[in-house]
Amino acid sequence: MKITILEKRSKANAVRVLLNDKSPVSRIIREDKIESLEIKTPKKDLMNRRKWIVLVRSIIREAKKNRIERLEVDWGDLINFNDLGEDLSQIFAEAVYMADYEFRKYKSKPEEGWFDLKEILVVVSKKDKSFSKAKLLEGATIARNVNFCRDLANTPGEDMTPVHLVNITRKAIKGRKIKMSVLDEKQMRRKKMNGVLSVGKGSSYQSRFIILQYQGQDIKKDPIVLVGKGVTFDSGGLDTKPHPAGLDMKMDMSGGAAVIAAILAAENLKLKKNIVALIPAVENMPSGDSMRPGDIIRMMDGPMLK
Repeated sequence: MKITILEKRSKANAVRVLLNDKSPVSRIIREDKIESLEIKTPKKDLMNRRKWIVLVRSIIREAKKNRIERLEVDWGDLINFNDLGEDLSQIFAEAVYMADYEFRKYKSKPEEGWFDLKEILVVVSKKDKSFSKAKLLEGATIARNVNFCRDLANTPGEDMTPVHLVNITRKAIKGRKIKMSVLDEKQMRRKKMNGVLSVGKGSSYQSRFIILQYQGQDIKKDPIVLVGKGVTFDSGGLDTKPHPAGLDMKMDMSGGAAVIAAILAAENLKLKKNIVALIPAVENMPSGDSMRPGDIIRMMDGPMLK
């Protein structure tokens, strides 16, 4: 799906979006063989940043529900509901691409094929100073990296072991100005990283520690350090999680996914910051080698932990 900017209304076959705070429901309107998508909105005086984001997402949701391939949105209508300045362009792109997200990797393709919203035409007057193409592109970049994070978090544990996460991350940074190093279990034992090693002891998949570095300014400047939990599946170990809690435990690596996506976004946006991302990637499973409840381990920096 792409966003196209126009200076005047398109003559192409696109469904126009109408925003109406008096409409009882969001619906398709047909008049003189012309279709419009009327969106029910909150009252203007009740609109805030959060509701505006939900409004943009509802436009995408209704378009997909009604199998609309091309939408036309008047920027002036959107501004009329909430003028946040240039920030609005970024928020719009983020909301659009995140609302369009769907995790299809493991789904069977329907007989009629997948339906996709192909294009959003945004009509922007030359006089409208609230629109910023640079901010729109920034929002699109952020949203795409958020959606990459969602792909990682949604992937089942069988396809997202610590080594899988390493390989996917290595592929994602290829050609980018991001350095990557990975510690295996032998290297972690040498550094006495017993906290990470203990969690992964019960798994048949070895643990890894991922280090990503992005340099956007003088190397002498202190970096921002992001740490993301990377438990690729958390069964609870010998304290196995009860049903249905285990169903979502593939997402226990969402913190790791978030910091990987964050450093990718930072590089995309050429941020003037130095950033380090640390992701301890482990799988927590029950076995005869698992850490037992009540075990005491010595952490890397010295303290004993029960």
